[in-house]
Amino acid sequence: MKKRSAPIALLLAALLLLFLAACGGDESAPEEEPGAAEASALTEEPDAGETPAQAEEPDAGETPAPEPNALPAPYYLCFAPDKTAEYDLDGDGRAEEVRVWLKEIEEYDDEVCLSVNGEDLTETLYGIGDGFFCPDDRYWLITDLDTGDGMLEIAIQDWGPSDDLTTSFYRYGPDGLSYVGLVEGFVCQGDEPADVTFDGQGTVHSYMRFDVLQTWWGSADSALDRDGKLVLKPQKYYDSVAETPQQVTVNYEIYAWDAPGGERDLLPAGTQLELLGTDNVEWVLARLAGEKQELWLHLNPDYPFRLDGPEGFIDGWDALDGLCMAD
Repeated sequence: MKKRSAPIALLLAALLLLFLAACGGDESAPEEEPGAAEASALTEEPDAGETPAQAEEPDAGETPAPEPNALPAPYYLCFAPDKTAEYDLDGDGRAEEVRVWLKEIEEYDDEVCLSVNGEDLTETLYGIGDGFFCPDDRYWLITDLDTGDGMLEIAIQDWGPSDDLTTSFYRYGPDGLSYVGLVEGFVCQGDEPADVTFDGQGTVHSYMRFDVLQTWWGSADSALDRDGKLVLKPQKYYDSVAETPQQVTVNYEIYAWDAPGGERDLLPAGTQLELLGTDNVEWVLARLAGEKQELWLHLNPDYPFRLDGPEGFIDGWDALDGLCMAD
């Protein structure tokens, strides 16, 4: 066999190179590195109309609102004298340190002392209130007369000159200590709830000493007014708080009415009555002892310790046997 000549071999080699170039495409396009597509997807910028979601940060100038400043029912807490309590009295979100204690002045004579945040307010306490005769040595209190006003009160109980129990209320705020008012009775006596209760809406349920006929008491409510002071809520009639109706006997003939200002009749001497209550001005509600019939006795409005009868007004202690005339 004859060998091919060199020119023919070179021609064949050139043809082969041209064929390979045509099959390989554009050599100017660089080959994409592995993983480049994935990286491009991760770094792709969002569309100009879209805003990436971000965690919302609080405004640096805002202060979180404090928790509601209120006590749950029964709207009071009791503390022993010299016990320090920490409560937010004025609703500003910061607790005050309140301390109430008794200081013996002389035998059987104690002074009530008060401090708030270490400031002695004893002199102010006596300067703005009704004072104290025989302060309770068992308890003082933090109360919440109105759960909607953000304020709490300091309450101090007093036995009075002859077991004439009272509870006084004070508030502490930016202007210092202020006097809220006084009601008759105790909130807690010993370890038990007593006669003074709260509804948490500004009303205090208690009792008051009547100003007519004799020494006796009736149920009464006081409420906070627009100035934050406790005032008695007027009633047309007040029930006696006696556990059992007080019984008296008519000594002299007196008048009885079927209603205040209504028709009247005579009550003969010897009639037994049960006293139920009064308007605390000039009328007393009574009931025939052992019966259901009720009637009204009329008092002198200018001196409501005298009863109306055929001979004019008679002193109550002469007209009725069994009245209580204690001081």
